[in-house]
Amino acid sequence: MNATGKGQQPGPAAGLLAGCQDYPTAARTAEGMIHARHRAAGGDAPGPEVTFWDSATAQALACYLHAAALGGLAASAVTAWLAGPAHSATAAQILATHPGASRQAAATLRSLLDPTPPKTAQAIRYMAADVFAHAAGHRLG
Repeated sequence: MNATGKGQQPGPAAGLLAGCQDYPTAARTAEGMIHARHRAAGGDAPGPEVTFWDSATAQALACYLHAAALGGLAASAVTAWLAGPAHSATAAQILATHPGASRQAAATLRSLLDPTPPKTAQAIRYMAADVFAHAAGHRLG
């Protein structure tokens, strides 16, 4: 799979990007994925620390969902981008140049790709990848 997701056939996971050309919709979708992941794990109400990480993960995931939808890419592009900052250049470029892109999403993704706090950004990408894989797995399964 390449980081652009081009040339991929749309599969059942393609529905994960529905409406995500609109950034608020992408944010709601990302939050829904996180809540679904908590329900599947049988978790109780999250504490303050979990809430912080969930919020950061939702923001990051929303950016990637928004970029993929704007770029007309397959949901598999999100998975590729979440592999690390080196793979996220296409997402960042889409958000920086697409006329329909949210400025907030572009700024959030830029800060996530900033190498200054690498452990925090890495943790957020890891959690976002886990949440997205869970959501995609349920769509595929």
